[in-house]
Amino acid sequence: MPKSHRRALAAALALPLSLCAAVYSPLATADDTPAAAPAVATGNVMAVLEADEQFSTLVSLLESSGLAGTLREEGPFTLLAPNNAAMKKVDAESLEAVVNSEKRLKRILSIHVVPGRVTAADMAAADEVKNLIDKKLRIRVDQDVLIINKRKVLIADLEADNGLIHVMEESLFPRAKAQGDDEATGKEKKKGKGKKKGKGKKKKNQEAGDEIEAAEPE
Repeated sequence: MPKSHRRALAAALALPLSLCAAVYSPLATADDTPAAAPAVATGNVMAVLEADEQFSTLVSLLESSGLAGTLREEGPFTLLAPNNAAMKKVDAESLEAVVNSEKRLKRILSIHVVPGRVTAADMAAADEVKNLIDKKLRIRVDQDVLIINKRKVLIADLEADNGLIHVMEESLFPRAKAQGDDEATGKEKKKGKGKKKGKGKKKKNQEAGDEIEAAEPE
């Protein structure tokens, strides 16, 4: 594993809980608590992220994937930015599978980027938007809270010279499935007949990486 990728993985898996911050959104706070806005910064999307410690893991991953260069360009771009607390929620096995592959890492991070300058109000008025890799992200509003692919927007409309940043409660990495449960239905899966032992285990790491190449649908 390249050294830069190892640093990104280490940062994601060893985050202090003290980095969890209060949240704010122009629509409404996700939990109606007082909000502490991120550090005020100017510059491109990457410059704004780099100026705020709560995005240090995301910055590291963006640099490792090569996507940071894109977010320094003219744009405009809208970034759905998971902070350090959000990255702490990512399944460790899935994260490791992605960090081990620059191609997969860039793809999953590209899911978080929407071309254009799309405000929270714009998103709230739409049913979906397409991200940088032309995949649809489902949007809804629940009690004035903006939700993108089942993830809440905590802080919306952070300005950058080349776009906007919406801080996410969770990343768009797929959520870890409970053992024996179907993620969509919550029902216990039945064991298939005649299934070869070890077949699933053999492809476990590959599948973990493949699954995160597409955002989880609403």
